[in-house]
Amino acid sequence: MTLDGFLTFLTLIIAALAITPAVVRLRLRLKWKIPVAISLICFVLVIYLEFYAAVKLPCPGKLASYCGYLTLKPDSLITPSQWAFIVVIAWLVFAGFAMRRSKVSTSSLPTLSELVSELVYERRYAELVPLLEPVLPLLNRVANRKLIFQRLRDWLEDRDLRRAPMERLLAALEEGDRPTNDGVVSWLKHRLNIALSKVAYVVPSGRSAERAAKEILRVLFRTPAFLDFVATYRPEFGVKMLACDVTEVHDFCDEFLTALISSPQSLLFNEVKQNQNQARNGYYYPEHNRLLHFLFGNAANAERLAVYKPVGDYIIAKIRAENVEYVRYLNGPADLFQNDERWEDATYVAIRFFDLMVSAAIWEGIKWHMWLFYFPPFMEQLVGIYDAGLTDILYQRDREFIALARRDPEGPGMGWKSVEQAGDSPAMSAA
Repeated sequence: MTLDGFLTFLTLIIAALAITPAVVRLRLRLKWKIPVAISLICFVLVIYLEFYAAVKLPCPGKLASYCGYLTLKPDSLITPSQWAFIVVIAWLVFAGFAMRRSKVSTSSLPTLSELVSELVYERRYAELVPLLEPVLPLLNRVANRKLIFQRLRDWLEDRDLRRAPMERLLAALEEGDRPTNDGVVSWLKHRLNIALSKVAYVVPSGRSAERAAKEILRVLFRTPAFLDFVATYRPEFGVKMLACDVTEVHDFCDEFLTALISSPQSLLFNEVKQNQNQARNGYYYPEHNRLLHFLFGNAANAERLAVYKPVGDYIIAKIRAENVEYVRYLNGPADLFQNDERWEDATYVAIRFFDLMVSAAIWEGIKWHMWLFYFPPFMEQLVGIYDAGLTDILYQRDREFIALARRDPEGPGMGWKSVEQAGDSPAMSAA
């Protein structure tokens, strides 16, 4: 490889990085140490080999065993330029393997936290979601101190009840496991626990990674604009966020489901429409219905997140008499409701949602009513907004229209044959 060829190689690398997707470049920022170290070593070797004739130095006798590999014999079959080419190939191979590592280590979480804050500030949510999707389970485990070294550190520290958290101390008191001098066995057990607690100092605490993971999750769950983006464009990622066991998930779930039930084009409407299959035990929730499969495939998730509250509260607010346009819609003709319109109506979809939820809870033995008590308020408000006068006016209009068609089948309006084919609307059936 000549010097011009090496410069061309560097130019191609820079061009490749320039056209690389933004998400890939963001991931490179999380694991840059090894690729940069490899690149520096290989770069120095290539420059040395390219200018070998000018910079070659004799190898001192005392360092012959170390630098002998950098000395090329004049009668060698491989020239320095060819060795430079081999180094470049090795450079590509090692750097490629280093960058292909998909697993993000806990040491990278502080850097990831800064990167997430930057993307949220710039509202680059389309890049943020694919960046975090592979590492979301790791963030949840680190934030809840579920990694092996975190659990070991906590277990060792809790051996000394004088430093243990309150819940651990109360549990120990209930079990009778408290420091005491009553008996040799109790005294030895107490001293052993104190000795074990001192071993905790040599186990990594993982506090830095825990703080970074909690900050990332806090930003995700507490950013309204990001929630709107997820509910509209990436609801599947929102379902994965619901699996996180952190305090903020409950508020996020309420707002997320409210956003879904308020939009007929949302994932919730589509999955409720598609989820009409029955199994031996209630309904069947296929995996491609990701939201319903997560919530009702294991009804404990629906109970933990209290998914009945945001859906029920939204419908109770929607069917109030003050919502004039929606009230007129509900009191209007129901010609297409049975076939198409019901799957775009929030009240119908919500009632169907409760049916799926309560059925799943019953079959799985969830000892909770899942707030089935929302149904009486639904019925009371629906009865309260029922306008018999408006319904009679619509029926009378249909009767007059049919009578006009019968008298003048060839008139400017709809002919009698067309009226016969108009469908089975309630108004025409009553006529």
